Amino acid sequence: MGGVTQQCTELACCLYNQIIDTIIPVSSPKVAEIVKLLENTFRSINIALVNEIAIVEDIVSLLIRSIFPGLLKKMGLSYA
Repeated sequence: MGGVTQQCTELACCLYNQIIDTIIPVSSPKVAEIVKLLENTFRSINIALVNEIAIVEDIVSLLIRSIFPGLLKKMGLSYA
């Protein structure tokens, strides 16, 4: 949390401290906005990564269930 002045930051921290457990004061509103932007970007990237992993898992699962048995049979191998 960052205010225009040190006093603004302290007052805002006192207010929000009543409803939020952890307050991290920073030097200015610009710094607070950059922190928020980076946090949101990090969260968005993590969500995108999990979605990509889910897609890859679907493809791998499809390979194992559908493609490998036929491929192994063609190669004269058995699929357990």
